[in-house]
Amino acid sequence: MVLITRGKEIVPEVLKDLVAFEREHGSGGFDKWLLPVFSNFGLLYVMREGGDLVGTAQLMRVWERPDAICVAGIAVRKDRRGEGLGTLLMSHILKDLKRDGFNEVRLTVSPENTAAMKIYCDKMGFKKRGMEKDFYGEGEDRLVLVKQLKEVTGE
Repeated sequence: MVLITRGKEIVPEVLKDLVAFEREHGSGGFDKWLLPVFSNFGLLYVMREGGDLVGTAQLMRVWERPDAICVAGIAVRKDRRGEGLGTLLMSHILKDLKRDGFNEVRLTVSPENTAAMKIYCDKMGFKKRGMEKDFYGEGEDRLVLVKQLKEVTGE
């Protein structure tokens, strides 16, 4: 059974697990300094199955739009990809955010990441909003994707 929780405070043992997970399965950008900030001032989701950490996501409000939130990172364990866990995690997050009163979710993907775009756009209904040139530095462009939460159904 998959259990998805939204963290508020990270205890040292969980922080150690999350940092190791992020290094191995995510982008590696979330470390012992950033994860507690997301847990306390943003949103941090942890997905476990049978006690094992299988996915995580980090979100923060959009400064100029308090009704909008940005997915800063989402990752599923490499050996569990393709099983629908990322879709399950994102669906759970979208329902939570709608219930919390958010109207819009944003995220960015590499324009070359066709697999992610297929999931977000074709499967989950995100729309392409534009391109952010050099988002992560020279040559690191990102495609901005947006989903209106009024489209989200279910509990």
